[in-house]
Amino acid sequence: MFKNETHNEIGNICRAFDSMIISIREYIGTIWEKALKENELREKEIEMRALYTDAHLKALQDQIQPHFLFNTLNTGVQLAMMEGADKTCYFLEQVADFLRYNIQHPGSDATINEELGMLDNYIYIMKVRFGERYEFVKEIDESALNAQMPNTILQPLVENCIKHGLKDVTQNGRITICVKDK
Repeated sequence: MFKNETHNEIGNICRAFDSMIISIREYIGTIWEKALKENELREKEIEMRALYTDAHLKALQDQIQPHFLFNTLNTGVQLAMMEGADKTCYFLEQVADFLRYNIQHPGSDATINEELGMLDNYIYIMKVRFGERYEFVKEIDESALNAQMPNTILQPLVENCIKHGLKDVTQNGRITICVKDK
């Protein structure tokens, strides 16, 4: 910087030159800031694309796993049918229906009737697993069957009854599912 304070032509040129240097430095600073922001945005875009790709891959994997599971269960059903194992065939069908319901309805609402249908599958599976250890009683108000509720609420309640409430019960356990309209 010249810092010439005289008021002649040389002083005017020096002040203009000093002013130009300051403007150029500010402009360069602005360009650097913009370049840094652009680089940050590019890095975020690359990161977002990687996350998107990972999410897409996970979604495909999540589709393959249930598909494999259902194909395997269907194969088990066919084997049971060919061997004349009707109880095994029915059991595998109930397991497949139960899993399909839970996979196809994540985070959605269902009618109480749909939830009770899924719960019937679960209860059947538990009866096969535990025999006559528990009795399942349903007291259902028919007028409430079409009411909406978050899906997969009833099954965890029954599961918790078995796991925690009746864990030490070896016979005569009773689980009552009661649904009433207001």
